Amino acid sequence: MKVAVLGSGMVGSAIAMDLASRHHVTAFDVSNANLELLKKRNPRIETQKADLRDYSSCLIRYCRNSRARVYGI
Repeated sequence: MKVAVLGSGMVGSAIAMDLASRHHVTAFDVSNANLELLKKRNPRIETQKADLRDYSSCLIRYCRNSRARVYGI
């Protein structure tokens, strides 16, 4: 499965690293430094510099063993 992770800070990078063991992961972040560190930790994760703040009108949160929830921003 292809998975996009928005943000590659402390939480986003942990999510990307976990998902990359089972899925094709692309991480998006405004910070080149965060993306480079993530790429060093796991070269299989694709990275893309992007500022998506102007494009987000909602946040979708999904946790194992629960239902997806949509929050307005």
